[in-house]
Amino acid sequence: MRGEQETNCLTRVKQNLDRNSVHYFCSDPQKIIRILKSARPNPAQSNFPDFLFENGFIEHFQITASRETRKGAEHRQRQAQFCKEAEQRFQRMGRELNDAPPANSLTREICEMEAPPYSYEMYEASFRKNWQHHINSLQKYIGCRDVGIFLVEYQGPLFIKSMWSSSLTSATAVNSEICTRPS
Repeated sequence: MRGEQETNCLTRVKQNLDRNSVHYFCSDPQKIIRILKSARPNPAQSNFPDFLFENGFIEHFQITASRETRKGAEHRQRQAQFCKEAEQRFQRMGRELNDAPPANSLTREICEMEAPPYSYEMYEASFRKNWQHHINSLQKYIGCRDVGIFLVEYQGPLFIKSMWSSSLTSATAVNSEICTRPS
């Protein structure tokens, strides 16, 4: 099912093709680049796959290392709540600063998100569940399958490989400095 997240992910991949930050397995890297650049959204927006090109498809899915429930990944739920609360806080601060008399001062606001637990086991379970769901959709797909690309997007904190040895907890911080008007 294609939406804004899928389109944004493919756009980020296209923008980073020349930066060695996109990883793919193919004997002809130029072929992948041509495919990614030529891919267009599926006109049947709610159907598999998300994107089509001359002789194949691109399907996007997200995985996480946090718990997943029917409501989605716990990381995404907490992140959405954090962003909402931070935005409200910054708007309130902006109003307060605009209403205050001019001063030569600097205000620093730090917001921290309490991150949920993360683990390799939850990462693996997320990948397996989402992979199986998309393979089931592929089996029903009657379009051209000469070339199939699965665009996997990880949602969550980035870890150093050695940190995966046990369950992890992390915090994400957003810093913002707001300057008041000079007097």
